[in-house]
Amino acid sequence: MTDSAKEIVPDRVCVYKSTAQGELRMHLFLPPGWRAADRRAAMLLFHGGGWTKGSAGQMFRWAEHFAGRGLVAMSAEYRLRDRHGTTPEKCVMDARSAMRYLRRNASALGVDPARVIAGGSSAGAHLATALGVGCGPDEPGEDAGVPIRPQALVCLGNCPDASDRGFRWKGTPDEARGDEWARAISPHHHVVSGCPPAIMMSGGSDVYLPKVRAFALKSSALGNRVDVWSAPAQPHTFHNASPWLEAVIIKAEEFLASLGFIEGPPAMEPADPKAVLVREAVTGSGGAV
Repeated sequence: MTDSAKEIVPDRVCVYKSTAQGELRMHLFLPPGWRAADRRAAMLLFHGGGWTKGSAGQMFRWAEHFAGRGLVAMSAEYRLRDRHGTTPEKCVMDARSAMRYLRRNASALGVDPARVIAGGSSAGAHLATALGVGCGPDEPGEDAGVPIRPQALVCLGNCPDASDRGFRWKGTPDEARGDEWARAISPHHHVVSGCPPAIMMSGGSDVYLPKVRAFALKSSALGNRVDVWSAPAQPHTFHNASPWLEAVIIKAEEFLASLGFIEGPPAMEPADPKAVLVREAVTGSGGAV
């Protein structure tokens, strides 16, 4: 997100997974008046960085804000190419592990495991969407009996299909890999009816916006709710800074309020009344979204 995220400190940090490449941490933000006996909705967030770089701190601004709206919010680390030498399959594995950690520990976290929102930015939005459609491999030996699907998705700058070389890195062994593995972790190829309602916000000039539209059309045709919003003439990372940061948080609040995860009007104030997201018309049997 922005540099201000460096000044935000989580309430708790815990290790949710140990891997051969190192421990992965969950950064937790607790709402006012939180108690372990609570049964609150939760928000699990994943940062962006092209499955290659980035940090959990990028989503601290979001986590802090939605903890203030009564959610137990958390930003999860996951393995990255530049830090761990891993490929996107590991990112998806870690996202699945993070969701299972949340649900296994729901009672200690004061969370209702049946009211979980997954969200993220860019590569993190891809990971959240992969959870939403249920695609991707599990970590060997992991308890697959714990469900990984959230009850809602909040996605920024999403790339729901990276099977057309989107997961390739020029000059690396991945560049020559076949397409099967990339399709296996591209949510567009795994949409089914019954996927969680989603809001997807993209820059109007984002090269991935057509893929978001295609995903929404395919998903809504199966009866799923997918709300698509775009920021006119804005790039892929438009949501990282004011005034668009505030604009997307407001839209997310409105969406989550419509589903009953939070109550009342948005608590975030717009930074610029001219920063207005435009609703995309995506039509399927699920209706215009």
